[in-house]
Amino acid sequence: MGAGASTIADYKEAASKSDEASFPEAFAKLKTAVDGFEGDAAAALAYAEEQCKALSLKVTLQSDNGEGKLYVTGGGGGDAPAEEAEPSNEELEKISNEVALELLEAKTQSIVCLTDGSNNAHKAFEVAKALRKDDDVLSVVHIKSDKDYHDATTNFKSDQIQLRYETELTPLLPSSKWRYDMVTKKDNVSTKRAVGLWVSGLRDVPIDDPKRLPMPNFLCIGFSGRKNMSDEAPSVLGQVADLSLRTVPCPCVVVKYPPSDGPKSFCLLVADLPRCWMAFELLLHLPGPEDSLKLIHIHEDVAAKLGEAEDLKQKYEKYLSEHPTKFKVDFELKGMERGTPKTGVIHELLDNATYEYIALATHPKDHIGSVADYLIKNYKGNIICFKGEDAARNVMYA
Repeated sequence: MGAGASTIADYKEAASKSDEASFPEAFAKLKTAVDGFEGDAAAALAYAEEQCKALSLKVTLQSDNGEGKLYVTGGGGGDAPAEEAEPSNEELEKISNEVALELLEAKTQSIVCLTDGSNNAHKAFEVAKALRKDDDVLSVVHIKSDKDYHDATTNFKSDQIQLRYETELTPLLPSSKWRYDMVTKKDNVSTKRAVGLWVSGLRDVPIDDPKRLPMPNFLCIGFSGRKNMSDEAPSVLGQVADLSLRTVPCPCVVVKYPPSDGPKSFCLLVADLPRCWMAFELLLHLPGPEDSLKLIHIHEDVAAKLGEAEDLKQKYEKYLSEHPTKFKVDFELKGMERGTPKTGVIHELLDNATYEYIALATHPKDHIGSVADYLIKNYKGNIICFKGEDAARNVMYA
C-alpha cells in the first residue's frame, strides 16, 4: 500500500482480501490517505490504523514470508459507537418462551420475508408466499445501512428492491394482507445484529401503532445473501441465516430451495420435551389440506427406550385425535444402537428423503446443537427452527 510497497502489500491486494464492497466511501478515503506514505511496515501500519480509526474501520498487519500484508475489515475503530450487547442465553430463553406463547394465541399469522435484493432472498419470498394462508399477512422487510451505499448492480438499490416487491404484491393480495417495510440500521451494526434487534424490538411497539408489525409467526430467510451468489446447492451458513437461527426469538425458516408446485411435505423431529411440544403446536398452523406431516422420534434400540418411544407416539396420537387436522399426519419411530451419534442416524434417515421442510425444536442460544447444525448444513431442503417452550405442556400431554 503506497510507497512502502517493499514492506507492505499493494492496496489492491489488501482490498481484495477485505470487506471493501461494504465500505466503498471509507476505503476510497483510506486509499487517498495512505497512498504515497513512506516508511517501514510498522510505521505504515500505525498510520493506517490512525486513518481507520477515524473511518470506523479495523486494520491488521499479517506477515507472509517477511513481507507485510494489510487486511482491512468493517468494524469499529476506537471511537466508533459500539454495537448493543448480545442478550445472554438466559435472556434469549425467557424471550423465546414468551414469544412462543404469544404466537400460539395469535388469531392470524404473520409471515415475514427478509430481503437484500439477492436471488436467494427472493427464494425466501417465494416460500413465504407458498406458506401463507388466506387470513395471513405477508410482509417483506429490507434492512439497509444508514450510509445507503449503492451497489453497482441496480437491482440491489433500496428503491429498486422496494419497487420489485410492491409491484409483485399489489395485484397479488389485498392491501390489508401485505406490507413492505424498510429498516435502517447504523453502518457500524452488522446486518446479523440488526435482524436480531429489529425482531426483538417488535414487542416494544404499542399495539395501537398503525406502523406496528406483529411478531413473525415465521421469519423466512435466504440461506445466503449477496456475498454468496452461487446457484449451486448451498452447504455453508449465510451470515444472516446463521444469526437468525441462534438469537431471533421467533420461528425461522431457512430457505435453500424455492417451493414446489404440488402439495408440501413437512417432517418434525420430536421428543418428549416441552420445546418439542411447542414446536409441534406451532407447526400445525403451516400445512394445508393437501399437505402432509411426518413426526419422527429417534430412540435407543433397547427395550426400555422402545417402551418410552411407544408411549410418546401414543401421546401425539391422542393429541391428534382430540385436535384433528385437515392434513395427513404420520408418526415414525427410528431405533439406533446405543452410542451411535444422532447425526449419523439422521444422515441415514434423511439422506434420500424428499421432505420439502424439515422442522426441529432448538434451544435459543449462541450456538446451534449438533443435530440442528448438521441439518442446516447438509439437508437438501428447507429448515424450520423453533425456539421457546412451556413446561406445563408436558403435563398437559401426559
